[in-house]
Amino acid sequence: MGKKNIYGIDKIYNTIGHGCVSMKKELEEYMDYDIGSFCKDDWNIAQNLMIKGCDPLPRRRCLTRASKLFQKPYPINESLSLSLSLPYTAATLSLPPPQSP
Repeated sequence: MGKKNIYGIDKIYNTIGHGCVSMKKELEEYMDYDIGSFCKDDWNIAQNLMIKGCDPLPRRRCLTRASKLFQKPYPINESLSLSLSLPYTAATLSLPPPQSP
């Protein structure tokens, strides 16, 4: 013990979530939100908690934001007709051509 690995940790916890006990400040910061509001962007805190043994993270009751690249899906009838009318070939699916035996 004493030698740190590439993640900067020198301990291994053998029970699920046991590492959370030793990181009270970080865990309180991660869990500081208003129930039902949008979650703040705290990806770095979450990654730090998981790397140091607080895994799985406690479930939060805040709302995650949708991706900025989100596109509204087609209505069900339109999406079914689109999927049935598209010709699927190896070229359109970026698959390699079949090998001959």
